[in-house]
Amino acid sequence: MLAPNGPIVRELPAADETRLRPTMHWMLAGLPWMCSAGLAVVDRPLVLRLSGPGGGEYTLAPGGEDGRITITPGAEAAAASVVESTTDAFVVWGTTRRPWRDYCKIMGDAAYAAAVLDVINVI
Repeated sequence: MLAPNGPIVRELPAADETRLRPTMHWMLAGLPWMCSAGLAVVDRPLVLRLSGPGGGEYTLAPGGEDGRITITPGAEAAAASVVESTTDAFVVWGTTRRPWRDYCKIMGDAAYAAAVLDVINVI
């Protein structure tokens, strides 16, 4: 709703650690639950590298018995792909307000990363 992606022009507080750390925590914790069916495509590790306030590296990996993916802090060395984005951009594309392709850089298996990113929609 807010510019530059929407029509409302308003000054916002800085996208800082205090605001983005809890947002990243909530989005990553909810991801396996909110996108569980689509994330069945995760059949090998993928690293999500989020830079900026509240950022970090996280490995998305095939899930356990419940079928949900696991997300662990840190980068799995044998990951098929690494996806780089900023934390404030993750809020935008991770909620499908804008396409992830506008904000992400992929290293490794780009087709696999695209298949995973296409089903991420934290609501």
